[in-house]
Amino acid sequence: MKRFTSWPPVAMLLLHAAFVSAQAPQVSIPYFSILSPEFLANMYQEGDGNYSTAAFGADLSNGDVTGDLKTADVDSFFCTPDGTDFTGKIALLRRGVCTFKIKLANAEAAGAIAAIVINNDNTVISMADGAPALPNPGIPIIMVTKTIGDAMMQAMSQGETVSVSLSNAPAGFGLVQGYVRHDLDDDCTADAGEQPVKNWLVGLQGASGSTKIRNTDAAGRYAIYADTADSPYTVFVIPPNAGWAPCPASTSVTVALGDTAQVDFAAQVASDCIELQAEISSPLLRRCFDNTFYAEVCNNGTLTATGVYFDVTMAPEFDAIT
Repeated sequence: MKRFTSWPPVAMLLLHAAFVSAQAPQVSIPYFSILSPEFLANMYQEGDGNYSTAAFGADLSNGDVTGDLKTADVDSFFCTPDGTDFTGKIALLRRGVCTFKIKLANAEAAGAIAAIVINNDNTVISMADGAPALPNPGIPIIMVTKTIGDAMMQAMSQGETVSVSLSNAPAGFGLVQGYVRHDLDDDCTADAGEQPVKNWLVGLQGASGSTKIRNTDAAGRYAIYADTADSPYTVFVIPPNAGWAPCPASTSVTVALGDTAQVDFAAQVASDCIELQAEISSPLLRRCFDNTFYAEVCNNGTLTATGVYFDVTMAPEFDAIT
């Protein structure tokens, strides 16, 4: 048994961590947006870790590229042409089996106007030129994380038409962002010097009733890209328990194309309480390999918790933690 001590309100223990970096791309595709269906609609910006631009292929100097996604008819790796007609479509392919350049050259030859490669995990890299003897594809190329790519694949398998855009400027979206901070002086204002609150839920509900939920980060910040066609929006906060009361409870904003609406919230104390929560998780377990575990203890209450600790007992099948 290992005993770990922590300090309020939040403490994080990483038992093992891996870090991945991406090569700098040689071309730039500033924005990637999923335009439809509505439940997938979102906008991502280059460098945010959700997608990366290939080290070869075309940029957007000839204009933005918007179109419907299509997967290969036979093999989603598309290392060998199988008769798929990508004319006027954006090819959605999986990473693996052959070099990036081979599968992307195949997609371009089949008529694709752009291509998206799904990585096999939730990182992204700058796809390198692994086949220098082949000419560079003349279409824009990006890689997306497995989570984003799998969601698009699943929607297509359910009969949805998934439309996306690779663009120089936000395509159809504005940004709603802000901070949630502990309102120490009870003035209903999230002052810059006040303590940020992490992992609170912030919701954005459009005129259609469609709602997106995001978490605040360690700085108390949230950011939600909003479809301008669904404006005005109601922005609201969901506190972790009844001990907290956000101020204001909600507010309305109008989002214009390419604009940013700043909406901050103050977290006020509704009642005095201590609410501790502990979790341990691992995204993947592989026998005879190093594995990553994340253990976290936090205090979601309004009072400071002192003398806090938690015990982690590993199953006997695991090697001891040193």
